[in-house]
Amino acid sequence: TIINYVQVYALIASLALTWTFPENYTKNTYWVFLFNLDVWEFAKVASGEYIAQSKTPMRSNQIMNDQFYIWYIIFILIHWGSMILYGLAMFFGNQYAKYKNTFLPRMRLVGLITWFIFILPVGVNYSKVFWCLPWTGKMDVANDNTCWTSSASKGYIIISAVSMFVHLILIPIYLVVRIKQNVVTP
Repeated sequence: TIINYVQVYALIASLALTWTFPENYTKNTYWVFLFNLDVWEFAKVASGEYIAQSKTPMRSNQIMNDQFYIWYIIFILIHWGSMILYGLAMFFGNQYAKYKNTFLPRMRLVGLITWFIFILPVGVNYSKVFWCLPWTGKMDVANDNTCWTSSASKGYIIISAVSMFVHLILIPIYLVVRIKQNVVTP
């Protein structure tokens, strides 16, 4: 899909903030970060402080006023909120026989499309907490926290690991099982 291609391009563009594209190019195309809901990288370039130099990371206080946690909470609410709403719709849809042939097939399709579109945003946004600055051991998104040791870092890592495990491993396993159950031919 077109959205998927733009999401992959945005992923490559966010990697290019470390291994830089020409600065002009990055500043003219940074809006693609929004296709991955990558507000952190969007804010980094939009801040005007961004310099296209390899191995020159920006301090987290220069980006979103060092408030990555606000976007992180919003993203968790969007991600888990949509999954919980889908689960509730499926649960209540299964309670009534009249919905089983009308409402549920459409909800399954909406759920599948939503899951598919969220694959890259989930990977991009949750993996940011694993990026540590090599010379200081500080989190890239929150320079006040030491990777893997501070309580905030551990909280970020646990939430991110569980969220990515559910979205990128459990749901695909569930889909494979359901598809195998519904295949007509042996």
